Amino acid sequence: MKTIFERTWKYRELLFMLTIKDLKVRYKEAVLGVAWAIVVPLITMFIFAFVFSRFAKFNTGAIPYPIFVYCGILPWTFFSTTLTSATEVLILNDTLITKANFPKEVLPLSTIFSNLVDFLIGLGVFFILIIFYKVHIGFHIFWILPILFIQIILLVGLALLLSVANLYYRDVKYIFQVLIILWMFLTPVFYPLKLLLSHRWLVYLNPMASIVPLYRFSLGAGALPPKDTIIAGIFLSLFIASIGMLVFSHLERYFAKII
Repeated sequence: MKTIFERTWKYRELLFMLTIKDLKVRYKEAVLGVAWAIVVPLITMFIFAFVFSRFAKFNTGAIPYPIFVYCGILPWTFFSTTLTSATEVLILNDTLITKANFPKEVLPLSTIFSNLVDFLIGLGVFFILIIFYKVHIGFHIFWILPILFIQIILLVGLALLLSVANLYYRDVKYIFQVLIILWMFLTPVFYPLKLLLSHRWLVYLNPMASIVPLYRFSLGAGALPPKDTIIAGIFLSLFIASIGMLVFSHLERYFAKII
């Protein structure tokens, strides 16, 4: 883990360039450009709010349901779009891998940072929404920094694992497209965490089941999750990150031959 962080820091300029390149390619031919980072979570929020407020009617207390949903959609979109991009990043940069000598983990890490930009833009929109809905935010807003750090650690591990897996087995990206949908429904994105607590093992095995409610708590849209689920989420995120770095660093030397 230490070696990967040291190499990444050494090639931080390359990481920055790849992040900018990813952002430019993503929005190059889009009419709305980077505005899609705002439009997508907002539209998703309105769809979920319309459907579930009419049919499911989840109890979110004094928090307006659209705000409750947006606090779940924001970190989930960051999570899902990052991993979807990271899954194919090694294959899409095959020429760079075979012709240049650099730490290959920079490629999946660049997808994390490019999607982090979208996340921060969406977070800015959230502060406009809370003014509109008159939602109070307390000092626990500062929790968002360590929570974001935990999510990034989780994303590092999963991005490295998925990029390697898809390089060896090209079916991985198709399998992941199905799994990410199931994963969303097993994560309290549009419903309260308490609905999952009767099956606690689902929360323990899903770090995002703890991370999403933590975002809600920090943004004033939910209660603090149980301590055991928080601890499980942190330890599992660190474990996945460690495994991802270990696997990636061990197999990196074979990338050029496989491509």
